[in-house]
Amino acid sequence: MHRLHHLRNLVQQGNAEAFAKELNLDPGRTRTWFDQRFTHKGYGTEVTKALGAYVLDEILTTSASRGGSKMHHKTADAPQAAGRVLHGARWYDLFGRVISFGQDKAIREKLIELAAPAPGEKVLDVGCGTGTLAFALKSSVGTGEVHGIDASPEMIEVAKEKVAKFGSDIDFQVALIEAIPFPDATFDLVTSSLMLHHLPDDIKRTGLDEIRRVLKPGHRFMAMDFAAHSHSPLGHLLSIFGHSRGGSMVDKLMPMLKDAGFSDVEGIPTRYKNFAFIRAR
Repeated sequence: MHRLHHLRNLVQQGNAEAFAKELNLDPGRTRTWFDQRFTHKGYGTEVTKALGAYVLDEILTTSASRGGSKMHHKTADAPQAAGRVLHGARWYDLFGRVISFGQDKAIREKLIELAAPAPGEKVLDVGCGTGTLAFALKSSVGTGEVHGIDASPEMIEVAKEKVAKFGSDIDFQVALIEAIPFPDATFDLVTSSLMLHHLPDDIKRTGLDEIRRVLKPGHRFMAMDFAAHSHSPLGHLLSIFGHSRGGSMVDKLMPMLKDAGFSDVEGIPTRYKNFAFIRAR
């Protein structure tokens, strides 16, 4: 991941010339783009493609060095999700490590610390991906139950493979946040990690209503996401490189959570400035 650290340093230093050279971009246009604080949408599209290729190359290089396998494609019936659904399950955990610059475990531990799962509690992870957070939560609740839902059948397939490999009793199923398949007041804790930014605002609201419905009265919802919300891949890539573009995710979600009936809604500052931690009851 040293190449991504290098690229982030160039952005933070304002070194447009070296940034352009690293990504094979036009130096003059890149300098203008830097000077305009990354707001030129036309050129931003070119930069997005270059950054995407750069990140993908880093993932493939890291995967190959670890003996990783190629991404596996599986055709499966999936629920019709209104938000963006990720299907690259075989690379998902590695991608999480790359975009967090190797801090994925520490960020996950911070989420769990703030969520404070207790032994015997019943927990739901919404947008669980390949189940990494759910497994960590299971370690905290012991004999309690952990469930994970995700709109992507490929993600759930990998999560279930982990269950078989490690002998866990975590329940994973394909389901949507806007139609959570559990009765009212089922869970002591619901978590969400890097998922809400994929959803259009109306689905965010419906999903938060659903989370409130399946939570027991007075119990906790803990979310972690990018610090700035954006409607473009470029916005998220820039936030990873230390230049957030778009409004605050905390400011975006807090009114929605209150509208859904949550109280004690708070954005919690941490040392991980590019990520937002939001807790509500």
